[in-house]
Amino acid sequence: YDLMGFQECDDGDLVLRGAGLHDQYTIHRGMGQETTAICMAVLKSAWQEISAGAAVVAEDGDDEYFGKRGAQWVRLRHRGTGRTLFFVNHHGPLPINSGGKCGGEITANKLLSVVHDNAVQGDAVVMTGDFNANPSSATFHYLGQRLSRAFGGSRFGGIDSIFTNIGGNPVVSTHNLGQGGSDHDALAVILRL
Repeated sequence: YDLMGFQECDDGDLVLRGAGLHDQYTIHRGMGQETTAICMAVLKSAWQEISAGAAVVAEDGDDEYFGKRGAQWVRLRHRGTGRTLFFVNHHGPLPINSGGKCGGEITANKLLSVVHDNAVQGDAVVMTGDFNANPSSATFHYLGQRLSRAFGGSRFGGIDSIFTNIGGNPVVSTHNLGQGGSDHDALAVILRL
């Protein structure tokens, strides 16, 4: 895979070392707290990094409070085509479908602000994560005003998802790889840029 997003992941290096892939990927770690434990992996041979960052975009609600929730991003240029991609990885707030302390509309707007503030016009955008929100949520409704859901899992009503701004019919293939030791779906999508 060219890009991977992990949630509830403190050590992306450990994950990739275990799979024998560590040397092929650049790892981006989260923000150092349990609720911002997110990692991204970028295939070095396919992508050149332009910029990267992270931001707090939500906070868990009082009923199921663990902390603040982050989104990390990386802006990339494809080594073969020169096409640019803005990749976002997120682990959403609890309780499920609440959008956390500020609600789903605000959480979606903060995620979209990460894109607005850091992507460049013409970038393909791919946003992945355990959103802790399913298609019936306000978070999905407001994200859906700017991004299309390319694929989603089935666990917990479909809280694991991949969104994109790529127009037309960009989805080449989708695969639900199962749980693999997690309580979430591991998802794979191939998109045509």
